[in-house]
Amino acid sequence: MPQLDLVVEEDGVIIGHFILSKLPISNKYENEILMLSPVSVAINHQRQGVGKYMLQEGIKFAAKMGYKGIIVEGDYRYYQRFGFRTSTEFGIYASKKNLPPSEENLMAMELCENSMENISGEVDYSIYDALRH
Repeated sequence: MPQLDLVVEEDGVIIGHFILSKLPISNKYENEILMLSPVSVAINHQRQGVGKYMLQEGIKFAAKMGYKGIIVEGDYRYYQRFGFRTSTEFGIYASKKNLPPSEENLMAMELCENSMENISGEVDYSIYDALRH
């Protein structure tokens, strides 16, 4: 169930969209951690700061709502500018069932200082497979 399902509009047309959903880590912490996925920006609005704006706002909303961290799988070079770091630095690992292309593609960020120090475990997306059936 998405906690934050947000869009950016320009002249009444949606040009960007992202979802932050609750994500259990090793079947725990589901009320503390969010997963960022998907993130999309209309092709003719890419590289214009729309994604940056969306993510900054989403991070602020999530922090205000009391969440401790966000997990994302994607391009490390892109997401590190928002404060994401390789998830293994937090003791969070990909499940063998759904390994990312490389370890650095699974990232996490704390929403306030040391907010994830007691959170560790495995990211397993198979919970979402269960929701599809």
